[in-house]
Formats: sequence, C-alpha cells, structure tokens
Amino acid sequence: MNPAKDPIVLIDVGASGGLPDPWKKISKDLFVIGFEPDERSFAELESKKNSRFKYLNTGLYKERAVLDLYLTNIKTKSSLLRPNFKFIKKFPKDKRFEIVGQSKMKVDALDNQLTANGIKDADFMKIDIQGAELFGLMGAQNILSGSVFGVETEVEFAEVYEGQPLFGEVDSFLRKCGFQLFDLQPFYWKRKIGSALGGRKGQIIYANALYFKSHEYFSKNLDQKTGEEKKSKMAHFVSTALLYGYIDYALELCESFRDLFSAEEYKQLTDKINARAASFKKLPAFPGRGRLAKVFYKLWKSLRMENYKLKGDRLGNV
Repeated sequence: MNPAKDPIVLIDVGASGGLPDPWKKISKDLFVIGFEPDERSFAELESKKNSRFKYLNTGLYKERAVLDLYLTNIKTKSSLLRPNFKFIKKFPKDKRFEIVGQSKMKVDALDNQLTANGIKDADFMKIDIQGAELFGLMGAQNILSGSVFGVETEVEFAEVYEGQPLFGEVDSFLRKCGFQLFDLQPFYWKRKIGSALGGRKGQIIYANALYFKSHEYFSKNLDQKTGEEKKSKMAHFVSTALLYGYIDYALELCESFRDLFSAEEYKQLTDKINARAASFKKLPAFPGRGRLAKVFYKLWKSLRMENYKLKGDRLGNV
C-alpha cells in the first residue's frame, strides 16, 4: 500500500484550475486523469503537469456525438446547454452568462475514453461541466457501477441552463449505481431587487454533492478482484473517507472487511484512522460553553463579507 506504487486514481471531469480541494493535500499520492475541452484551460494544465497527471482535451457526454458549445463571457460558464436568461437575469452578475460565441464540439462517453486510454480501474470521480453533469455520468455508467467508490458532482436545484437535469435526476441515477449521498455544499443567490436586504440567504441554486458507494455495492465490486487488489481498493476507500473527514465510515469499512488483512496490515489502517481522529481536537465541556459559542457565532456572522452569493460549508466532515 505504498502511494508511489499504488496511487489513488482520480478522474477529474472539468479539470480547469487544477486539482480541487481536498485533493491538493494528497497530490503526491494520486494518479489523475483529467478532461478539459476548453483549449485555453487545457494548455494551462498541460504546462504544469507531471508523470502523475494525464489530461485529455475532450468533452464528455452520454455518447459519442458532435454538439453545440455555448461560449460565455466568463469561460467557466460555457456549456453544452444554453444559459436560461429568463431565470438568470433576476440575479446580479448575469452578464457572466452572456453568449459570446458558439462552436461545434466533439464529445464522447467517459467509458469509451477510459477504454481507449487503457484505464480499467479508477477510485473517485469529480465532475463539474456546467449543468450537463447527468449526461457525463450517464456516459460513465460502467466505471461508476464498477470500481469507482466515490463521486463529487455539481447538482442544480434551479434551471440555470435550459433543459438541464436537476438534483433529483442526478441523485436517482447515482443511487441506481450503488451510491449514497453523504454531503451537500449549497450555494444561494439573492435577487437583484433585494440583494442588500434581509438575511444572507437567497434561493438555493446549486450545490457540490459528495457520494460514497454503499457497503453492499462496494462488497459486490470487491468480489470481482483478487486478494491484493481487494486490499488496495479498501485502503484507497479508507484514505478517501478520511480525506473528507468521515472517520466513522472509515472505521465501518475496516471492521466490515477485516478478514482481507493480516493483523499487521489491519493495525496500520486503524492507526491511520486514529491519527486522523486525533487531529479533530475539541475543547472539553465547561459551564457556559454553549452561550459562548452563540456569541462567537453571531460575531462571525456579522463580520462575514456581504455578497449576493452565499456559499455553504465545504464538503466533508472537516
């Protein structure tokens, strides 16, 4: 279980900007295959990559096709779907979504691309492709139902792009592939007409969602692997659960699959979990602690910068 010889394989769909949090913390323990269709962003990624990163200038979809790409004022808002201006114009900074160009783009299913590049096994998938996430996930059904044990995806609760699938459809698809929702990091927008009025929250528009494969589905996937492959996959899953701060799930995984490991290997895993748990140091209980917490929370709220867009806590239990 040497990270240099047995890295966690991360699929990064919409790789512009490089590794997302919290993966930056363990970049040396990863092999990353990233997909970025924007040629400008792709060139930036290529200029900084090393042997642990492989980037492809390819757009992903549910199948191989040629589709319209709507280029927007801010390139990170470009999408295969047309921005829904009837909705967007109700909020500040709507010009970010103005269409400045349109082009044809070749797209493909992730499963096809992985096969073409000789990648048969992956651990985690992060996807952010501006409203088309469900289509990208549909093209990855083989790898999602197989070796991938975790997904971080953007999900929408409002139609920012015309005809885009919303949270319920994405959640239903991932559950059918064996995943369970662990966390949401919500983003709220306040309308132009009252952006400076009232409380901080506006309408919930989208969220970053974290999914982990359920115990039952993960067990079925392990049955397809050899003894050493099972150990490797388990170690990767435990490490990722710890990366996102889910010590309880890491412990459950270790206990459920304890028979895979020797006594020494099991101790190594549980020592790693205990070391991570020790990093969550908390003040002991004392009289008035609850009241003091409320005072500091009110102070924190009053000091936060005002913005029409409110971002929730980061993903994970950290």
